[in-house]
Amino acid sequence: MRILFLCHRVPFPPNRGDRIATHRRLLHLAKSHEVVCLTFEMEAADAESVREIEKLGVRVISDTYRETARRIAALPWLLGDTPLTNRCFASRKLARAARESVERGVDAIVAYSSCMAQFVEFADAPRAMEFGDLDSEKWRQYAAESRGPMRFVYERESRTLLNYESRIARAFDVSLVVSRAEAITFAERTGVTPHICGNGVDLLKFSPGPSASRVTGLIVFTGIMNYRPNVEGCARFAKVILPKIRERAPGARFRIVGAQPSAEILALRGEFVEVTGAVPETADHLRQASVAVAPLRLGRGLQNKVLEAMACATAVVASPNACAGVDATPGQHLLQADNDDAFAEKVAALLLDPASASALGERARARVEARYSWEAALRDYDEAIALALSRHRSKKQTPTRK
Repeated sequence: MRILFLCHRVPFPPNRGDRIATHRRLLHLAKSHEVVCLTFEMEAADAESVREIEKLGVRVISDTYRETARRIAALPWLLGDTPLTNRCFASRKLARAARESVERGVDAIVAYSSCMAQFVEFADAPRAMEFGDLDSEKWRQYAAESRGPMRFVYERESRTLLNYESRIARAFDVSLVVSRAEAITFAERTGVTPHICGNGVDLLKFSPGPSASRVTGLIVFTGIMNYRPNVEGCARFAKVILPKIRERAPGARFRIVGAQPSAEILALRGEFVEVTGAVPETADHLRQASVAVAPLRLGRGLQNKVLEAMACATAVVASPNACAGVDATPGQHLLQADNDDAFAEKVAALLLDPASASALGERARARVEARYSWEAALRDYDEAIALALSRHRSKKQTPTRK
C-alpha cells in the first residue's frame, strides 16, 4: 500500500513519548508499504534525524517549527474559533505536499496528533486519526492550574480544540487512543467510540539488571524536563515530598533524568537532588533506582516512564494521573498515591523494605511482559488501519440519499 503518514515531530530518535510511538509505527509500516512522512523539524538535530528516517526508504517532507515565533504569529487568532494549536502548526509546505500526495494516489492516511489532521481533512481516502489522548483535556488541566490571562487562553484552547477533535473524530474512519481509560474519556467528550491502540516497551533495552546494581535510597524520575507536567511534578516532589521521605529514610536522594531541563529544574540541584540532563540510556538509571516515581498532577495518556520503570523491575510509585492509562493493578504491580503525604509514605516504605520493593518490581516486569510487547501493540495498529479501510469502502458503497 501507499501510505501517507503525518506526525507533528520528526519520529526519530525515540527519546520521548510521542517519538517512541511514531518511530515504532513508522518502522512497522515501512517494512511492508511505500510511506511518505509529513512532519515538523523542531530542533537543530532534526535535519540529521530526517536523513536517518530516509535510510529506511521513507520519503520525508518536513517544515521548520520555531515555537516562539509560531506562538506569536498565532495570537491574532485568539479572536476566532480556530484552535491556536492548529494555527501554530499551520504549514503551506505540508498542506501542498499532502494535496499532491493524495492526488497521486494513496491507499491510506494515518495522522498522529490532532493538529496534523488539518492537512488531510479534504482527502477522500481511508483515514486513521491517532489522538493518543485528547489534547483538549490537557489544556483543561492547565486552565484549572492557572490564573490571570493564561487561564482564559487555556480555557479557550480546551474548548475550541475539543470542538475540532470531535469533528475530525466523526469525519475520519477510525480514531485511535492509547488506553481503556482514555477511551472512556474520549467517548464521553466526543461522542465517538475509539479504537484502543497502546504503546509497547522495548523489553530487551528496558530489562532488569542484577539486584546488586540498585543504589540504596535512590529515587529516579525520567522524562523530557522542559515539559510542564514533568517540571511541575519534579519541583513539587523535590521541595515538598522528598523532605517528608527523608524524615523516615534519611538516605533518600532524588535523581531527575532527562533532556532539556528547564531553569526551574536546574534550580532544584542540591545535596539531595541531582539533575543529569540528557543521558545515553535512561534504562541504566532505572536499573540503579530503588524506586521510580511519577508524581504528575498534570498530563494524560499512557506514561512511558511508568512502563519503562516497570520493565526494569523497578518499584514504581505514581499519581492517579500517571498510572491511569497503565493496565496494572495498584498495590500489585505498582503503588498509587493521590496526595503528597501518601506519596512520601509509600516511597519511604519501599526504601526501608528493599525486599518488598524487589517483589513489587518483579510483578511489574511480569505485567509489562504480558501486556506491553511491541508485537501486540502493532497488531492493534494494523487492525485499526484495516478497520479504516473497511469503513471507508462501506461509506463509498452506501448509496447517497437524494
